[in-house]
Amino acid sequence: MKKDLLIVILISLLCLPSVGQVRVIEKDETEYAAIGEVGNLGEELLLYREIYGQYPKDKDTLIDFIMDECRYKSIDSLSYLNLIEKRRKRFIKLLKNRNNRYSTTGDTCSFYISKTRSTLQCVGGIAEMQKSDSYLFRIWTFSRFYDYYGNHLWSLCSESPFMPRDIRMRFSNIVTTDPKGLNEQDITHKQWTPPVLIPITMTRNGEFSYDVSCLNGLQLYYQKYGQPYENGNTIGSITIEDAIDSKYLEAMKAYLKDFMDKHEDIYSIKLWELVLFNYSSDTRNSPVEGLPTLIIDTVAHELKHAYDYDQGKLKGLIGNPDVPYPNPSKVSAVNFANRIRVRLGLPQRRKYGASIPLEKLENPWRYKTDKK
Repeated sequence: MKKDLLIVILISLLCLPSVGQVRVIEKDETEYAAIGEVGNLGEELLLYREIYGQYPKDKDTLIDFIMDECRYKSIDSLSYLNLIEKRRKRFIKLLKNRNNRYSTTGDTCSFYISKTRSTLQCVGGIAEMQKSDSYLFRIWTFSRFYDYYGNHLWSLCSESPFMPRDIRMRFSNIVTTDPKGLNEQDITHKQWTPPVLIPITMTRNGEFSYDVSCLNGLQLYYQKYGQPYENGNTIGSITIEDAIDSKYLEAMKAYLKDFMDKHEDIYSIKLWELVLFNYSSDTRNSPVEGLPTLIIDTVAHELKHAYDYDQGKLKGLIGNPDVPYPNPSKVSAVNFANRIRVRLGLPQRRKYGASIPLEKLENPWRYKTDKK
């Protein structure tokens, strides 16, 4: 694990965040991407932000953080010892200069450099990278571990996703982003459709949570897990709420609990994890609700409305607020579309706006499709 995080940190030296997150602002308000020594300091600020959820409150806090990081990296990285020591000295010199001023406002920090009369500014965390540069986002994500007092345990950190393969392979589908939104780095990697990750938090007392707000505004898709995420393998679109599988969450909880039992110094864990889920063959017990809609699914739904209207079955049902839920016209259309959904390998719908009572749902397999 120690080696994994060291590799992440060393690679990140060559992969600076975009100009929108770590930038230099000149006195004439010209902006450009931070590079060199200033860029490296921006990386340290962003690393602190990823580990502790906020930027350091002052220069001394950042100095302590850098010292801890350098001590950790020096333990079994003798081949990089000179590089680590040189970086540490440059950072300390830059931060100890009284004329260089540091400040924070909300989720933005600024570091004024008197020598160049410019300001290094960092905005937000790495979650925003997922929307603009998924390749760089994956490089920066890693798993974090903390003791009871909230101190970061450098020695246990490793790459993300953290869940072992045997757990991931229990689930057949993975959530991805739009394959048309690939950046240049992704295109060079066989046009892979970037999988999305969400932050997971668990504590030793069993508190478990996840946050999907980092995906707001992203168009999400899904495809079979275990196959290359290449453009063209996408099955359909999906919302993140529909892709959250309770069985996947339970599998993560069980694994993290076992991991903490083996490492008594850990009190809490923060991870970036893939979003995986299954479609149950018994759709009434499926954890997936409000499922993705294919074009043929929508056409079937609307055609059933048209057919029922032609047969006079919708009289008094359209636009009548007094018709109790579920509206028979909607139930009829959902049941008809379900005949097609199940033959395409998709779970049958069991709600339209709200849940449809089970007794109203027909068995979509009872209709024969082949004439003999």
